[in-house]
Amino acid sequence: MAVLIIFMEFVFIFLLQVIGFFFKVNGDIKRLDKKYPELSYREIKDLYYEEEWSSFGGSILLLILQLTIHLAILIWFPALRESSFTIPIINWVVPFVVSSFVLAFVTGYLGQWAMYKLLGKVETIIDDKLK
Repeated sequence: MAVLIIFMEFVFIFLLQVIGFFFKVNGDIKRLDKKYPELSYREIKDLYYEEEWSSFGGSILLLILQLTIHLAILIWFPALRESSFTIPIINWVVPFVVSSFVLAFVTGYLGQWAMYKLLGKVETIIDDKLK
């Protein structure tokens, strides 16, 4: 039973990070759709998915890093997994596992944001295409 629970933690971390990633990607595509009204939504979406593999790769590395850190905590610091954290100001007590899930979603979203800022090239390609 414990193995199933730990496996499900990893599944949830994976899924939440992917959901955060797609929230960011869809937001970028909508922003580009408004910025470039002369292109259809589908053209922008197709171009985005075609050209942004470097930023997607960076997000995948962040996912692997988070899963690796979670595994390391489970192996070398099992007591940390059973701990809770208090959020200052609002005094909410949050179990470690819940904080891992929240961190996964935030990492998926902000990780793709950072990778797009560092490696994104679709706007340059669209600008060149429209000239």
